[in-house]
Amino acid sequence: MAYNGWIDYPQAAAIILGENIGTTITAYLASLTANTAAKRAARAHFIFNIVGVIWMLILFYPFISLVDHLMPGLPGSSDGLPNHLALFHTLFNLVNISLLIAFVPKIASLVEWMVKERPERKLSHFKYLDTASWGSGELNFSEAQQAIRKLGELNKSMFDQFLYIYSKPHQDLSKKVEQLRAMEAESNAVTTELFEFMTHCASDQLSDETRREATQYLRVVAELEAVCDCCNRLTNRAAERYKENQFVTQEIEDDILEFGESIQRFIDLYLSRLESKVAPSDIEMAFDLEKQIDENRIALRKRAVNRMINHDSGIYAELIYIEIINTFERIANHSRNILQSLPHE
Repeated sequence: MAYNGWIDYPQAAAIILGENIGTTITAYLASLTANTAAKRAARAHFIFNIVGVIWMLILFYPFISLVDHLMPGLPGSSDGLPNHLALFHTLFNLVNISLLIAFVPKIASLVEWMVKERPERKLSHFKYLDTASWGSGELNFSEAQQAIRKLGELNKSMFDQFLYIYSKPHQDLSKKVEQLRAMEAESNAVTTELFEFMTHCASDQLSDETRREATQYLRVVAELEAVCDCCNRLTNRAAERYKENQFVTQEIEDDILEFGESIQRFIDLYLSRLESKVAPSDIEMAFDLEKQIDENRIALRKRAVNRMINHDSGIYAELIYIEIINTFERIANHSRNILQSLPHE
């Protein structure tokens, strides 16, 4: 604008001072999501430039006269104006540094007071994940997928162990029950690690596709943990049945074990897809399995209610039985959600 004659030399010099302030805004915005040191550096940059502009406004006209004296040529000419402005900017920065360099410790103390030290968040030591090399987002995400697989395998192991306990109604399997409870506690620990780990992954350097998958897998982790909770609930009901000596007939017990096989197939289905893409045929199979399981639950529950009405078996035993089949149906719902949440082909 000055070169085209739209503004004169003093006005152009004033715009240079404004540009110095403008750069502090850019640095401030960039520091908003950064660590404490970066925030302090942005504040120091702001103070340094603001103080410089303040003293320059007081001595503005004497300073531009000094530049006029030092730089040959007329400041209003097309040849002399760029040189005058360049010298003005250079000289302003040199003088500003010379004046303020002695006050650097004071400025540092001021910005430390303005931006309080916050304890840096330490990276967790992960027990269930083998690597934690932040800055390698894709590698971290691959590691997280393997840990999700471990959580899925806990699902399968816990449900299989429940069926084993249930198939031995008159045996004291307290140790097995405690093992299952320990597995449930382990699943909680794996889930906590995975949420923390995958949150780091999502904020790391990832491709857009991997970032979307990381978000999807967070839902998968929540559903897998819910299945572990269901398995723990089933185990508690089986232990309660043994402790209170509340049993139904062997034929009815066999219905539960047969029903459990449908749940096992559902768990096997999503377990096979935790590290691969879900095909449309998998979703179709999931809905078929869920429909079959829901119909089975309704039929078994109806029989249990009829037995209670007819006093064919104990009410307490039947209530345990009904809770077990209802929990089976909840596992089926979580299994469907897992398959729907996983990345699709």
